[in-house]
Amino acid sequence: MKNLHIENEAVELLKNESVVLDRKTSKKMVGLASIDKPWLKYYKEGVEKESVPSDLIYEDILKSASTIPNVVAIKYFNRNITYLELAKNIIAVRNAYSKMGIKKGDAVAFTTPTLPEVIYSFLALNSLGAISCFIDPRTGAERIKKCLKSCNAKTLVTIDLALPLIDRIVEDTNVREIISLSATNSLANGLNYVYRGKDAIESFFKKKTLRNSYINWPKFFKDGKNFSSKSVNYEEKMPTAIVYTSGTSSDPKGVIVSNDALNALAYQYELSGVEHHPGDKFLNVMPLFLLYGLACGVVMPLKLGMTNIVVPQVDFSKIGDLVLKHKPKYFMLNPILFDNLRKSKAMEGADLSQIVSAGVGGSGITHNQEIDDNLFLESHGCKKRLGKGYGATEGGSALVAVTSNETDALGSAGVPLPLNTVSIFKYDLDEDGEIIRSDEELSYNQVGEICVTGPTLMTSYLNNPELTKKVLRKHRDGKTWLHTGDYGTMNEDGKLFVGNRIGRMIITPDSHNVYLPPIEEVISKHKDVEEVAVVGRDAPGFEKGKRPKAVIVLKNNVDKYNLVQELLEMQQTELPERDVAYYYEFLDKMPVALSGKVDYKKLEKEITGELIEPEVKISSLIKQKTLKK
Repeated sequence: MKNLHIENEAVELLKNESVVLDRKTSKKMVGLASIDKPWLKYYKEGVEKESVPSDLIYEDILKSASTIPNVVAIKYFNRNITYLELAKNIIAVRNAYSKMGIKKGDAVAFTTPTLPEVIYSFLALNSLGAISCFIDPRTGAERIKKCLKSCNAKTLVTIDLALPLIDRIVEDTNVREIISLSATNSLANGLNYVYRGKDAIESFFKKKTLRNSYINWPKFFKDGKNFSSKSVNYEEKMPTAIVYTSGTSSDPKGVIVSNDALNALAYQYELSGVEHHPGDKFLNVMPLFLLYGLACGVVMPLKLGMTNIVVPQVDFSKIGDLVLKHKPKYFMLNPILFDNLRKSKAMEGADLSQIVSAGVGGSGITHNQEIDDNLFLESHGCKKRLGKGYGATEGGSALVAVTSNETDALGSAGVPLPLNTVSIFKYDLDEDGEIIRSDEELSYNQVGEICVTGPTLMTSYLNNPELTKKVLRKHRDGKTWLHTGDYGTMNEDGKLFVGNRIGRMIITPDSHNVYLPPIEEVISKHKDVEEVAVVGRDAPGFEKGKRPKAVIVLKNNVDKYNLVQELLEMQQTELPERDVAYYYEFLDKMPVALSGKVDYKKLEKEITGELIEPEVKISSLIKQKTLKK
């Protein structure tokens, strides 16, 4: 059966006797997911014709303040913040930002975990038409600096514990005002004044240089009380956030997310048929600097009137206690957190029958993990299967999900959300391992690149039109498709099965995806490195997953232990926190394959040179790396 791309070709194919029928609806299928859309049988009829509401995100929150004013919007430790209080705080914070001079199109950067004040800020800036730029505060100083420069933020909101780091780098950026947040600011009275290092942190509040001034959140909030501001009018595709993602380069990639894209994600969840009611509890443990944390962890539950249980930092060993205490109907955990939940003593005999969606995401899980997770849920009274999914920052977060037991299959990520079209397209690799993309759509059960078109796609990469054109491509059907860079396959029921990243990537024992080329890029900058290749190496003590190993040919005869320390320091300033080489092998000559290129397979399987294994320690905000001789 030939590949088709446009409707009139599909009409011709319908005359062919080889046309198959959808097993549930008896609808004739042409063999291409973009035309058949077999997943629609799992949703209400006509759902694909729905239009995303045209309004600003914050407007729905204001509506909730009038319809469900006393429902708890945010639960933060011992503090309950109702929808009415949330709306008042959004307006007050908007006034404070407006008084500071923030206006439509301006960027405000955040190096914080998820806190109530950050949620107020995002919604307040959304109402002003300003852009929230979320940066992982755990990442290296050089990477944070690059992010601040790329978004051209003049105002930065940071967690107080990161102030020493921020203070070292802001002079080289356009940042003028630095607003400091404490994780204790929103605690109930009597509990918000005791925290470690308070005196040292307060010294920053009095600091003012020729370019930068520091202000704590209570003063910032108070300054806006006697000021008045107005919301901007809704505009189509108005940018509202920038989220930074790692990838195949050491330079951070800023993804521009529109107001419409975030609206569409929340609306698709509503259309999906998943049960939801005002006041339903949503356990939010995903940080805002991950788009999932913003889109599915904050915007979606608040737009649907849920109670958002905000946990800025999760104690992995206490996740069972957290679920038992709050009894949420919805949560999303990464694979390690879900494993900890399943093994938690707090879950012994626990009743989880209230759960509507128990999600696991952020990286892949094995078939055995999936089976164990579903057995765990079933044995604790939950009637819903594991809420798996697939998404991409460039796609607006979640693209495919298990929205009901019927949409699940072992090993699959579920089916496309109602307004998305997902299909598989042919690709090839050039001699350098770069993807050669196409708009040749493959039929069911064929392996190719996963592509998606729909209302949640990013606007573009920040300041990078060339890279944007590589991944956002107009096909012969006239639609713009996101080429994800992941390979996979889809069956006749519309269920997606996801493979790994196309190109050189490993999955660590803690299920974290690490791209290897950026590590090579950083290490190659060292003056004593002639050549470097990074591969994956089995991690002792772990059954699955690999750690990055840097194989190095030196220019000069130097102390290798000191060199490794210098290389670690370079990586920690330029790369995401966990994306560093854990092993260092030194060779006189790099092995090459018959093609004349580096023999990565040999480097991965063999150790023929001197191997140095430094101790790599990672903390939540500051990375400490020491070397064992």
